Amino acid sequence: MALQYCVSENELVSFQYGEINSRDFGIVITDINELASPERRFERIEIPGRNGSLILDEGCYSNFNLEIECYIDVDGKDINILASEIKMWLQTDFSYKNLIISRDPNYYREAICINKLDLEEVIKDLGYFKITFECKPLKKQLVNNLITINESNSKLINTGMASYPLIKVFGNGDITLEINNEVIELTEVQGHIYIDCELMNAYKIDIHTNDVVNENSRMFGDFPTFKHGENIITYSGDVEKIEIEPRWVVL
Repeated sequence: MALQYCVSENELVSFQYGEINSRDFGIVITDINELASPERRFERIEIPGRNGSLILDEGCYSNFNLEIECYIDVDGKDINILASEIKMWLQTDFSYKNLIISRDPNYYREAICINKLDLEEVIKDLGYFKITFECKPLKKQLVNNLITINESNSKLINTGMASYPLIKVFGNGDITLEINNEVIELTEVQGHIYIDCELMNAYKIDIHTNDVVNENSRMFGDFPTFKHGENIITYSGDVEKIEIEPRWVVL
């Protein structure tokens, strides 16, 4: 017998994984451990003869599991075909994809489905099953408004965790970029250069072929981050403007 709900379809919680929404399969979420959170990575050191432990903070977080309990009404459907389609969606390409929960539509997690999916028997017997996603620790903002910097000594406020921005510097020649006192030297820039702080890569896009051109040899210094709170950006040299995709993240 089909499960009955006293709410509209739009009020039911769903999730999108990659390009496909759980609603496309008639999947209804019955429970989700949305309060699950990543564990801080640290090393605990016990020192002989001393009380307590010494904690060495690594300044980062580990992956964590997000469990989604689901129900699916199989009335009139071929269970084997349905189960195969769901497994194809979740696990054929075993790599991180964007996971968006409908109750939190402004953020996504990078996730991968890790649990064994014996869906045929489970769905046939109960209609209920569980999906476990291993998630990277930080939620990323789905839409990042591009920030344009036209003046040196500009200020950005980060209300979340430390983020790894994509920075595009428009200019020519030798340029010095400074973010929170971290200095980056760019040499012989020709038109523009991208600094991808997450992938730790400097490159440009050829305007004629649209090819990606490696520019790491033109960058000297560490890839910067935007820390929580105030971030100061200064620059010198022939700079037309700087465009920043901040890639804001939260726990």
